[in-house]
This record gives sequence, C-alpha cells and structure tokens, in this order.
Amino acid sequence: MAADRKSETVLKGLRKQQKEIPFSLLYDMKGSQIYEEITHLEEYYLFNAEFELFKENALDIADSIIPGSLLVELGCGTALKTASLLNAIKEVHGRCRYVGIDVSEVALNEARRNLTDLVPGLKPNAIELIQADFFKGLQQVKRSHPLETLCITWLGSSVGNLSKEDAVEFFKNVVSAVGSTCQLLICMDMWKNPETLYSAYHDQHGVTERFIKHGMQNALSCIGYAPAEQNADSWTYEVEINKIFKRVEMYINFTKGLSLQKHQLEIRAGERILVEFATKYTSNSIKDIATNSCCHLSGYWGNNSYYTCQLLVPGAHALAQCWTDTDELFQGIPNWNSKPIDLRHPYLFY
Repeated sequence: MAADRKSETVLKGLRKQQKEIPFSLLYDMKGSQIYEEITHLEEYYLFNAEFELFKENALDIADSIIPGSLLVELGCGTALKTASLLNAIKEVHGRCRYVGIDVSEVALNEARRNLTDLVPGLKPNAIELIQADFFKGLQQVKRSHPLETLCITWLGSSVGNLSKEDAVEFFKNVVSAVGSTCQLLICMDMWKNPETLYSAYHDQHGVTERFIKHGMQNALSCIGYAPAEQNADSWTYEVEINKIFKRVEMYINFTKGLSLQKHQLEIRAGERILVEFATKYTSNSIKDIATNSCCHLSGYWGNNSYYTCQLLVPGAHALAQCWTDTDELFQGIPNWNSKPIDLRHPYLFY
C-alpha cells in the first residue's frame, strides 16, 4: 500500500464514529515476526488446530484438488503448515508446484527454507515466492501462468479479518482476478466457548497485546506522528467477544486521549480504537458465504464446533464440471435400450 494511500485509509478509519485502523498495518516486517510468536502460544489454538486438521485430512483434501493445479497460497508466512498439504498432493498426484504470496520478505525466505526441508523431492523451480499484497500477487501469478488451473489457498482463518459481507466480496474478486476455472481452499475458525476465544487473543505473556499496539503505532506513524508523540505508555489493550457479530474484537483504549491537531482529529480520553477483529463461523454462515460468493461448497473437513477447511468452486466451473461428469457417465453406457438407469417413473426419463 503506497504511503499516501495508507495515510488516507488510516484517517478515514479514525474519522468514523467507531474509530478503527486497517488490520493490514499489523503485518509489516516487525508485525509478522510478532505474529509468528503468537502462533507458538499455548492459548492460540488456531495453529495447532489447523496442523492437526491437515495431519488427519491432507490426503483427502489433496484428492479433491484438480490434478496438475498450481497451489497458490495467500499470506503464506513461513509455510510450515502448507508443507503437509504439499506432501499429500505429491503423494496423490505425483508432483506439486507452489506459489506463496506475502508482504514480508523475511517470512518468504523462511518459507523457502521450510518447504525445501519439509517436502522431500520438491524441486527449487517448483517453488515461486512473490512479495506483494494479495491481488498484486495474484495478478503476477496470472501473468506468469495464464493457462494453469489454480488452487487458491488461504489458511489460518485469516478470512476472519473480514466481515462476512467483505469475505463474499473478497472471494468474488479473487475469482475475477484468476478466472472461474479455479478452486478456493479456505480454513475457518468456528464460533465456540467465549472463554476459549478470549484467552486465544489475550495471552498471559502479552504477545498479542504487543502485536496490536504495534499496529496502532504503525497507523499513527503513517499520519505523521512519531513514537515519542503517540503517548503509547497510557494505552491499554482490550478484548471483547461480540456475540452478535460472532467475532473477537481487539481494541486500544486511549486512557489519556490524544490530540491529532495536524488532521483536526481528537481521540477522547477513554475512547477505544478497533485495531483488528477475528470473525468466527458456523456451518450455516459458511454455506451462506459460499452461496453469496456464487460458489459451490464441494469439500468440507474438520470439526463443526472447532476448526474447519472448505473447498469452494466457482459456480460456472462447478456447472461445467457437472456436465462433463454427466457426459462421461452417459458415454460409458453401451446400450440405452437396456434402460440402465432405474427410476420410479422410467418413462419420464426414457
């Protein structure tokens, strides 16, 4: 995100009734390093839940991916969990190819090392890493691989950073960027016990607090306020479980307020800034998102009350595949006079 556009986005959020900043500001180089710490916390169950999901279901997931597809991962980070999926694809389909997209150069370098170490036989030319935001990265992939079938992967329940409405728009934009002959493999954290959710985002070591405060400091720096001007020592970190929107909300409370005179803005004493939220899902909300995204939910793995992975196929591609499968079925019937399809009312069919 260009500097001018960043500052405009930050100011737009700070002028809302409920002040907020874009969550993307959390994931610069330093933020990505702090997030990597978060994934190793005992309270942050998401990493292990996804790891176990792939451990149990990777072969079945790989079998659902179109043979020969190029696996493209959004926000790949260090690609630790992705390695088990790539091993499964290699076992099921005989080979695998991978593109990782992330804004962090440090994470991408670590991803290359992890994949080289953890996916035996994965050749260096089968790994492509792109330092970019999601859509610039996808545009680059499409230019480099215009005829490839793509399986777009988004792990870590990162989709939870979007509202359900924005998630629908995001998936539509992904399909528009890469074409309808793709698949979307998306992991989603499910709505669960509020105490479990609270602990996951308010760990006892204060790592998540440090992560959220870093994002807030980043935002203020974008609009021209150096750390010494931010009064950060007076900030408090607050987590709220929003049962209406089924999400975890992370705030910075400006207990002493802050005057942003350069922009005619005032953060009142005790006012909270929404820095990030993590949407959680139910089986019904996942179906709604798929339907509203004009996608068919073709695969579903995991525990409905804990953590899941789903494979979405754009509706046009799903319909075309349905007709292809039907043609193959009918072509395999040598003699229609034998009426091989048994129906309650066969005359209506034949």
